[in-house]
Amino acid sequence: PEHQLFLQNKANMAGYAELIALDVTSSGDANISKVRYDIINIATGQSMGCEVDTSVEGGFEDVLMQIDGAMKGKAFCFVTDGSELLQYTYPTHATRNGITLVPYYGAYFDIRQELAKAYPDLSSASSLQDQLRALEIPETQEPASCKALVTAIKHLLGRGYVFSNPITSGQTAQTTKILRCRGLPFQAQEKDVRQFFKGCEIAKVLFRFNHHGRATGECFVTFQDEENAAKGMGFDRQTIGNRYIEVFPTTEEEETKKCAAHGQINIVKMRGLPFSATVDDIKRFFLPTEVADGDITIISVYGRNTGEAYVSFKNENDANCALQKHKSEMGNRYIELFRATMSEVQMQGLGGHAAPIAAMPGVSGSQYVIRLRGLPFQATEMDIAEFFSGCQIAQQGIHMVYNASDRPSGDAFVEMKGAEDIPKAVAKHRAMMGRRYVEVFESSQLEMQQAMCGFGAGSNMGGGGMGGMGMGMGMGMGMGMG
Repeated sequence: PEHQLFLQNKANMAGYAELIALDVTSSGDANISKVRYDIINIATGQSMGCEVDTSVEGGFEDVLMQIDGAMKGKAFCFVTDGSELLQYTYPTHATRNGITLVPYYGAYFDIRQELAKAYPDLSSASSLQDQLRALEIPETQEPASCKALVTAIKHLLGRGYVFSNPITSGQTAQTTKILRCRGLPFQAQEKDVRQFFKGCEIAKVLFRFNHHGRATGECFVTFQDEENAAKGMGFDRQTIGNRYIEVFPTTEEEETKKCAAHGQINIVKMRGLPFSATVDDIKRFFLPTEVADGDITIISVYGRNTGEAYVSFKNENDANCALQKHKSEMGNRYIELFRATMSEVQMQGLGGHAAPIAAMPGVSGSQYVIRLRGLPFQATEMDIAEFFSGCQIAQQGIHMVYNASDRPSGDAFVEMKGAEDIPKAVAKHRAMMGRRYVEVFESSQLEMQQAMCGFGAGSNMGGGGMGGMGMGMGMGMGMGMG
């Protein structure tokens, strides 16, 4: 009862008594065939809902009338999975059928964004199902029409989360100059994005990369003003090549958080070089963009060039200019260009041999390495430090592993200070972290190197911020502690 009273007070603060989980089945042209909805009472957590076949005559209007009748005189708001439903699908279907939607269809909460607000480490770009899996939340067993939505809503309500400040139709044009694009081809360049938004005035395009420096298929586009951003929203679900692109409003804060997490990626990989290509040839290839001799690494194996090179540029703008030369010719060969990372350069080294791991940023270089498997997806470096309480962890010694989609894989590597810490750590094999048992294995710098470059452990690496833990401390900030 006390918890319910707490929730009711929270609900009153937010101004809503009930939330409506709303979902549809529709074709690509916004032709709705089924509508599903569940009405959740914020104070009690109870829900009721149904599924309506709108393909029959009057079906869509019946849904509107049902909701209108059930909600008359009540303070409520819709909750959807993404913005497309109430920004595009519902209005388009209604207009096509000569129906005028009442104003309350112009406000809603995007459940993925709400989950990301409640759990800052949880990407709002993930699917709702992926978010629930990452939080280890089982789908509701109740007879709900929108099970995943209802599960997420009830989970947030259960932890006292307040749904406030909903998204409103037209909000984009009045409140932001920045749009986020998702679903881009991985080789998309700035010119492709500008062409996609043809007719809109764009100030800046910023691509997002994962922990390994790979393109995620997302970018942030800053327009000259809010009016151009509103115009840009009209390109939602249009295509680049054979891929449709999702476009939705965002903020400068989110842009900074998502794009700055892994630093600027200013290294370009070249493939297909003539075997006789020299540093001077590469410098001429990238003109008028200037490259210093020391910023070019030509890859060779046993003294023979492989046709690959890595070129480091001064800034993101120079790297973008360089990428415009993708498939340009050097001699009679066209050259492929890709974004790369410093870890790739370190792994390749000269002559095909890996550079010393200590030269790689964010790594201690200890030879005593442990690998973990089966971690909860929301596990943090702090959790791992506490798991190994009693062991000496090297400074900057905890490295989370991420998959190709930039999400936690459930694996991690931990560098220990000394040989005596290895048996202590391995003794934790199959110990519990949360509700999951964790497998612990002795590993090596080589295996960790390969994982850091995406070749081993099936994933990419990130982290390294924790470390320097002493006996029994279980936690630390990796800032010179030892």
